[in-house]
Amino acid sequence: MLKKSFFYLSILIFFLFPQLSYAGEIDRVLSFVDYIGGDYSNAVKDGEIVNEFEYQEMLDFSSAAVHLWEKTAEKGEKTADFSEKFARLHSIIVSKGPVSDVESLANELKGRIISAYDIKPYPAKIPDYESGKALYAENCSSCHGISGRGDGVLSKNLNPPATDFTDPDINLGFSPFKVYNTATFGIEGTAMGSFEEVLDGEQKWDVAFYVLSLGYPDIPTGGNGSGGSPQNISDDTRKLENLALASNAEILLSAGTGDRDEDILFYLRTAYFRDGIAGGASEAIAHTIGKLEKAINLYEAGRKDEALSEALDGYLEGFQKIEPALVSKKRSLVFEVEKKMGFFRSWVMSDRNSSELRDLKASIEEDLRESERILKGGSSLGKYLSFVNSFAIILREALEALLIIAAIIAALAHSGNRGMIRYVHYGWVVALLAGLATWVAARTVIDISGARREIVEGVTSLLAAVVLFYVSYWLVSKADVKKWKEYVRSKTQGALTRRSGLTLAFVSFLAVYREAFETLLFYQALFYQTGSSTPHVIYGLVAGVAVVFVIAFLMYRFTLRIPLKYFFSFASVFLYLLCFILLGKGILELQESGIIPSTSADFIPYMDILGIYPTYETAIPQAVLLVLALLLFVRHYAYREKYS
Repeated sequence: MLKKSFFYLSILIFFLFPQLSYAGEIDRVLSFVDYIGGDYSNAVKDGEIVNEFEYQEMLDFSSAAVHLWEKTAEKGEKTADFSEKFARLHSIIVSKGPVSDVESLANELKGRIISAYDIKPYPAKIPDYESGKALYAENCSSCHGISGRGDGVLSKNLNPPATDFTDPDINLGFSPFKVYNTATFGIEGTAMGSFEEVLDGEQKWDVAFYVLSLGYPDIPTGGNGSGGSPQNISDDTRKLENLALASNAEILLSAGTGDRDEDILFYLRTAYFRDGIAGGASEAIAHTIGKLEKAINLYEAGRKDEALSEALDGYLEGFQKIEPALVSKKRSLVFEVEKKMGFFRSWVMSDRNSSELRDLKASIEEDLRESERILKGGSSLGKYLSFVNSFAIILREALEALLIIAAIIAALAHSGNRGMIRYVHYGWVVALLAGLATWVAARTVIDISGARREIVEGVTSLLAAVVLFYVSYWLVSKADVKKWKEYVRSKTQGALTRRSGLTLAFVSFLAVYREAFETLLFYQALFYQTGSSTPHVIYGLVAGVAVVFVIAFLMYRFTLRIPLKYFFSFASVFLYLLCFILLGKGILELQESGIIPSTSADFIPYMDILGIYPTYETAIPQAVLLVLALLLFVRHYAYREKYS
C-alpha cells in the first residue's frame, strides 16, 4: 500500500510541478511581449534610436522571449506559428523597424497567448485605492516619489533614472497589467527588482491601478469637455478586464479621441479606481440589463428555471454590487429596483405574457440608468450631505436591533432579573465584533458577496425569527401578574437560569449581527464618495450613535412605567411583529440567493417595512406564524380565565 501511494505521488509530482513552472514561464513571456508593445515607441522613431537604454531593453526582451518560448512552451494547434512570430518580432526590433509593426505584432501575440493559455490579465475585483496608495508609499515612493514624478529620495543615484509616471509620453504606453508584470518580475539591469515575495497578487493589482492614477490625479480643466465626459465612454471600455489590459494609448484609440484626452483618462484611471464605483456602476448595470434580456428570451423559449437563474445572476452579480453606494445617495431608488427585481423573478416562473416582462424590464432599466447617473454624476459628496447620509445609515440600521434589545432589557428589569442584562450586552458586543470580522474576511480571505451575502443575512434573519418567537411566547405566558410572581419565586433568588441567559445573549447577537455587516458595507461606500468631507461622515456616525442611545434610554424608561401585566402583553406583541418581519425578509434573501424558489402571488402587496412580499414562499410561512401566534394567545388567555 505504501509503495502504491509513493507511485501515485510521484505521478502527481511529475505532472503537477512541470505545469506550475511552465505556467510561470508563460506569464513571463507574456510580460516581455506586453512590455515591448508599450515601450518600443520610446526607443525608436522613424528608424532611429531615440533612447539607447530603452532600445537595448527591447533587444534583450525580444531575444529573451524567443529563447524562453522555445525552452518552455508546449507547442499546440493554437500556438503553431508562435516561434516564427517571436523571431519576426525580434528581427523587426533589430532592424529598428516601424513602431506600428512592433506594436501590432506584440499585441497580436499578447492576445493569442492570453487566449491559448486561459490567462486572466485582470483582478478579480475592483482594486482598493487606499491599499494601493499605502503600498506604493511603502514600496515605490523612495525611487519614484510620492507623486510618481521619479523624484524619490533614492532617485539621484539611479541609472537609468526612476520612471516618471506623470510624463504624458511615458504613461500613454502604460497599463495596469504592465505595471503588475513589472512588479512581479522586475526589470533586469535596473534598480527595479521583483516584488513577488513582498506583495501578493491582489496587492500588486492595487499598486498597479494606483500607479496609473498618478498620471491624472485631478479633474482636468483644459479638456475638450465633450468626448471625455463619462456618458461618452462605452460600457465595453469601462469593463475591468479591458481597463487592466489596455494601455492609455489604446483606450484613447478605442474611444476615437485625440492624443491627450485627459478627461477620459482621468475618469477611467482615477475616478473609476478612487471612487470605487464610478466605472464599476456601468459594468454592473450593463450586466444586470443583459441578464434580464437573456431571462426573457429563455422564458419565451419555455425554459423558466434557466430564466430564473439569469435573473438571479443579474441581481447578485450586477445591481447588488452598487447597492451600498447607491443607498448612501438615494435609498428610495434601491428599494424601487429591489421591488421590481423581485416581481421579475416571480413573473419568470409564472404564465404571464412576455410583453409584461419586457415592460417590467424596461422600467427596471430606466431605474438602473438613473442609478448610474446618480453614482457617476458629480464629485464627492458635500459636507452637509455626508453628515446626513452617515447619520441616517446608523440610525436606520440600528433601530430594528435597538427595539429588540430594549424590549428584552426592559423585560428583565421588570422581572427583577437585572443581573441577567449583562448577557444581552454580551450578545450585541460580540455581534459587532463578528460583523467587523465578517467584513474583513469578505475583503481579504473569502468572498462574502452576491449569493453568499444573501445567504448569511437570510439564515441570520430566520434564526432571529425563531428565537424571537420563543421569547415573545415566553413573555406572553408571564403576562399574568400572579403567574409571574410565582415564576420568579420558583427561581433561586429570583434569577433566571444560565441557559436562559445564553438564550437572551443569542437573541441580542442575532438582532445586531444581521445589521452590522451590511452597515459596514454602506459606510465603506460612503467613505469612497466623501473625499474631503470624510470627517463629516464620522460626525454623522457619532451623532447617530448618540441618538440611538437616547432613544434606547427613553424606551427603557417608558416601558418601566407600563404596568407589569400590560408591559408583557405589549412586549410580546411587538416581538411577534418583528418575528413576522424577519421571517419574510429572511425568506426573501434566500430567494434572492436562489436557495428558495419564488412563485408570484399578485394579490399580495409589496410592503418591505412589514416584511410582506408578493410570493407564496414568503406569504405561507407568515400565515402559519400568524395562525400559530393566534392559537397560542387564545390558549394562554383561556388558561388564565380558567384559573384566575
